[in-house]
This record gives sequence, structure tokens and C-alpha cells, in this order.
Amino acid sequence: MHPRTSPAILFILASLALHFGSYAWLNWAWTLPDAGFELTLPTTIELGVVDGTQVEMPAATPPATPTGTTEPAPPAPPVPAQPPETKPAQANATEQKPPSPPKPPKHPSPSAAVRESVAKNGLAALQPPGAQLALRVDLDRIRDSPLATDVSDLLGGIPDVHALLDGSEIDPVRDLSRLFLASPNLQRSRVVMAGKYRGDAALPRNAAENLAREKGKPLEWQTMGTIPVANWENQDSTERVLALFGPSLFAITRSDDLTRVLSIAQALANRRKPARGEASAAEALLAMDEGQLVTFTVENAKLFARGATDNIPDRLVIAAHAPDGTTIRVTSQADFATEALAERANTFWESMRQRYLRSPLLAMLGVSGLLERTTLARKGARLELESNLQLDEVRLILRFVRDSLANRRAPAAAKNSQPEGDSQKAQ
Repeated sequence: MHPRTSPAILFILASLALHFGSYAWLNWAWTLPDAGFELTLPTTIELGVVDGTQVEMPAATPPATPTGTTEPAPPAPPVPAQPPETKPAQANATEQKPPSPPKPPKHPSPSAAVRESVAKNGLAALQPPGAQLALRVDLDRIRDSPLATDVSDLLGGIPDVHALLDGSEIDPVRDLSRLFLASPNLQRSRVVMAGKYRGDAALPRNAAENLAREKGKPLEWQTMGTIPVANWENQDSTERVLALFGPSLFAITRSDDLTRVLSIAQALANRRKPARGEASAAEALLAMDEGQLVTFTVENAKLFARGATDNIPDRLVIAAHAPDGTTIRVTSQADFATEALAERANTFWESMRQRYLRSPLLAMLGVSGLLERTTLARKGARLELESNLQLDEVRLILRFVRDSLANRRAPAAAKNSQPEGDSQKAQ
């Protein structure tokens, strides 16, 4: 090697080492520890719960007329008459045209299968095994909390809420006591809304009338069992119905999803009954524990992940509780099938927490302090997580959720009629 070239070669080697080291450090610093799975949004799953059960609702009864008598059951759909048998002498006679089939209804109504099931079993029609992502908000508590404006901005920034309520003159924060939003996959066509409204029964009926009038269509009421149901002419292209399924309670769903939503409510009532003595299916759909402001529930959480899902629970509930001064307590309950699975998951997630604590990226984002304040413990087949967040941290999370939902739903609205794949990665 020529002496005059040695410094140049050393400089090049040092530069390469520096660049390689910088790349390796940035790659490590900006990459989160791998948990062994990735989140997905399945498009073929039905709305449901892990522990599906049948509905136990009142059987269908004919509505009473103003005179106190009962109306006869609706007639069966007309069956096209068969042409009369022709005699040999009439073989060449002109054949009569068969009657035209009945026109489809102008507004969405439960399918024939749903109607037949309701007629036979009342509303004990469906088992609701499946999955759901569900948001519950106690708006009565929110209105009196420091987060009232932030939650109002969150709801106002979700396009799905606009698609269902725009034109109805319903403002969730002003008019509702409790709100429930659920979907098996975040597709707007599969979103279900339910709630408990303030004031008298005129609120949902006037809202349905407003939407029908805006589209120039009549408002048509019918009954399923004892539940009044009407067409809900929302701004979204998906046809939905309004159901008044309990005192001050309503649901807005696709017509064929109505019995499934009611069966989910019954399953939740059965789940809560042993611990809390609550048996009302109507109330169970919106039920929250004392002091909770907002809850986010994932039913059948394993269906929302791909890869190593052994440490993912069957059901996950994250709850934000009423503020205590400038802090909010956040809890999480993760339910597993057995205590052994819960113990193994406890070891795994505590290890992940320690790895996340050492992540430079999370430290720069200010998440390390939150992880240090978080405790994780196992109680039977359940993992319980608890942490305390500052109000500013909660506001930051709410803004992030609002912006994420708004950004991911905007393209979906433009491609509402296009088919989607079997699954899509969560963004």
C-alpha cells in the first residue's frame, strides 16, 4: 500500500463505520419492539360477542287498534297464481300473462328470514357470536367534566357519526345521556349506533321525520315483537332503520342487524347479571360501571390480530374514569379463557412493558412516564392494568383518536361502493 493513500483509505473506512453505526442506531431507536403480531380489521366477521347467547325478548304480539281490539296478522305475501290446466281443445288458445311480481318495499325492512324467525320465536332469533369494536360514552358525566369540549370535538370529528345523524337535528352531547358506537371492522356500512336520549319520546321520532322529509320520503312505522321500527333516511348510502327498544333507548342499524344487536344486548345482560344484579337487556347494551366516562371494548380480540395471538385476550375493556383533580384513572381488563393463559400473558406483557420503557422513540414521545406509572396484575383468568394520566395527556389521546378516525374514514367514504378484501391492516 502506498503511504500517501493510507490516510484517505482510513478516512473512507471511518466514514463508512460512522454511517453504518448511525443507521443501526436510528433503526433501533425508531423501531418499536416487535410483539409478534400485527393488527388487522377483518371484513367478513359479524357483529357479536365472545360468549354468544340467544335473545329472550317478548314474543311478537299484534298491535292494539285505537278501539282496543287487535289487528289481524299481516297477510302472507301474494303467491303468483298458476295458470289453469288447458284442455286439448284449448291447447292453441292464447295464454294469459302471469301476474307481475309484487314491487319491493320502498324502505328497508327486515328480511323474510328475520321476519319468519321473529314470528316463530319472538326476538329469540339469533346467536351473536362474532366480534366488535365498541365505544361507550357517558355524556351526562362528560358534560360536567373538564373533557366536555374535547369529547364533543371527538364525536364531531368522526365521519360515521355525521353520516348517521346529519339532518336529524340530534346533537349527541346536547341530546343524549349515553352513546354506543360499534362495528365489527370499522367499515361505515357496518356501524351500529345506540343511545339513551334526554327528554320525551318525541326526540327520535322527530329526528326520523326530519330525515324522511329531507329526502322526500314518507316515514313508515312497523313493529318487531313489541319494538317500534321506522326507516332512518340517513346521509350514508347504507339503508338503516330506527328501533325504539326500551324506555328512552334507540338503535340505528341495518335492518337485518337489528335482531343481532338485540341478542348482543341480552348476552351482555347475562354477563353482567351475576356480578351486578342487572337483567335488563335494553339497558345492558349501554351499561357502564360507576364513575366511567368512556369505555372502549374489543370482543373476540384475537380476530383483530394476525401472527402470534396466544397473549391476546378474548375480550378487552379500556375505561377512563371521572377526573380526580388534574388526573384521570385509566383501567384495562383483559379476559382469557383460563388462568394459565392469563399467567403466561402477564409474563409476556410485563416483559413488553420493560422493553417499551427502554425505547428511545417512546421516550421522545413522552410515553415512558406513562409506562412507569402503569401497573399490571393477574386476578384469576383476567389481567388488570391501571395507570393515571394527566388531563393534557388525555386530551392529546382524544385528538389523536379523532384525527386517526377522520383520516382513515375519508377515503372509505369515496370508495363506499367498492368491494374490500378479506382483511385490512389497522392504521
